[in-house]
Amino acid sequence: MVEYKDRLETAMKASGTSHQKLADALGVSYQAVKKVTDGKSKAFDAFNNARAARILGVTSDWLALGGTDIVQVESPVVPSGYVRLEHLSPTPSMGKGREMDSPVQLVQHLDVFEQWVREKVGSTNPSRIKILTGRGNSMSPTINDGDLVFVDVECRSIEAAGIYVLDVAGRLILKKAMILSSGTLIIRSDNIDEYPDEERYDLRHIADAITVCGKVMAWWSLRKG
Repeated sequence: MVEYKDRLETAMKASGTSHQKLADALGVSYQAVKKVTDGKSKAFDAFNNARAARILGVTSDWLALGGTDIVQVESPVVPSGYVRLEHLSPTPSMGKGREMDSPVQLVQHLDVFEQWVREKVGSTNPSRIKILTGRGNSMSPTINDGDLVFVDVECRSIEAAGIYVLDVAGRLILKKAMILSSGTLIIRSDNIDEYPDEERYDLRHIADAITVCGKVMAWWSLRKG
């Protein structure tokens, strides 16, 4: 059975990427990458898996899940004045949480007018924005099942209350989040009728199990006429 570490090493060799070069690109230590390739750490988290895949020129699905052959990403052809917003896999859950699997994505990427991203999504750097497909109804009526969500993946901490994509001990969720002055992380749903309970975590003790994968900047909802 081909393990994650084997796929990572294969992709690194095919792209000529060293441990240090990958570590620098991901913003992690050399030891962190070496632990994964040595099998001492099972895999990168969802966020760094997607980033590593882009750096190595393979699909994030292949790197995370494998397959018979290495799957390389085709060179994108983006029209002038547009930016390509890639889908960050796997898809987060707006419910109890989704394990790190890879469901069918509604879109693989969007080619969007760059000025629109700057004005409507609210990012001065469109390369920070990735798209996600929301699943579940816990954030209804704000964000509905199947909505396309625009996420600033360079936002890796909760500086203010908002909607975030979080990896909580292997559960990838899309929820409202805020941190109290006491250091307590509070995670809430908008659909309080079906999801009335909030989650509370003392970050002094559980910070290593929680990763901020990005902040939600905007979303698209399909409305039928």
